[in-house]
Amino acid sequence: MRRRVHQVNGHKFMATFLRQPTFCSHCREFIWGLGKQGYQCQVCTCVVHKRCHSLVVTKCPGMKEEQQSVAGVSGGQRFNVNVPHRFVVHSYKRFTFCDHCGSLLYGLIKQGLQCEVCSMNVHKRCQKNVANNCGINTKGAGELAAADDKDADKHDDKETVAPWRATRRDVQQLYDIIEDGATTTTFCGTPDYIAPEVRFMTKNPSRRLGVCGGAGGIRAHQFFRDVDWDALAQRRLRPPFRPKVKSKREAVNFDAEFTKEEPVLTPVPPDVVRAINQEEFRGFSFVNKDFNPQPAVVEKPPVA
Repeated sequence: MRRRVHQVNGHKFMATFLRQPTFCSHCREFIWGLGKQGYQCQVCTCVVHKRCHSLVVTKCPGMKEEQQSVAGVSGGQRFNVNVPHRFVVHSYKRFTFCDHCGSLLYGLIKQGLQCEVCSMNVHKRCQKNVANNCGINTKGAGELAAADDKDADKHDDKETVAPWRATRRDVQQLYDIIEDGATTTTFCGTPDYIAPEVRFMTKNPSRRLGVCGGAGGIRAHQFFRDVDWDALAQRRLRPPFRPKVKSKREAVNFDAEFTKEEPVLTPVPPDVVRAINQEEFRGFSFVNKDFNPQPAVVEKPPVA
């Protein structure tokens, strides 16, 4: 008897009998059952629950380019996710299951691969079949898409409203929002409702958003009422975090993703640097001794 194929975003799911304990690659939960417990893609071998196969938002890596273009035109691809994983060989100290095919990672050392960013665990054989969805919560994205479809169905079922009535209702709702006049102004001069923090940057302390009165006003603020300022000045307070620094070039307290990036220097034209008035930087605590540009020489036009 021929099994039914369920096509979702290029995946070709078919009901499959799982011979070993398996976890769903979509919701990360265990797949229970005795018969054909779950659905497995016949192209990329990912395994999901029967209830989860229709919620898969990532496209199948084995999907052909012609199929991708057709799916994009027809609207089958809801989310355009293309964030590749950064897999490295990893040794696991406890039983770990593959987040792609759902089966156990066998071996004693270097059992599989783990993403440095999202900590996804996969078999070495499954790496080429993993979709580029690093850092994406596929379960949440699927639930969001399903909720969006339900809302669209509800709107389609609603009774049609005359255009002038719909416009009048929208104007009433908009008026209810802005009738108090609680608007602010952004740097662009346009009214906005989420940028009152701009007043933190006011140069005049008396007009600046926050505490007025300088240091005394900050000490008297309710937010700092539990701070012992005398002990803080004498460095007798225990800091919440004390970094361990072994050398001047220690970088363990910085994000590894930042420290592993290759440094890229942006060259500055020497003419631009020479044209800057160096007197404005006199008295700075740090000056680059290796760089002492000569002042720009302005050639005078010849006198006739």
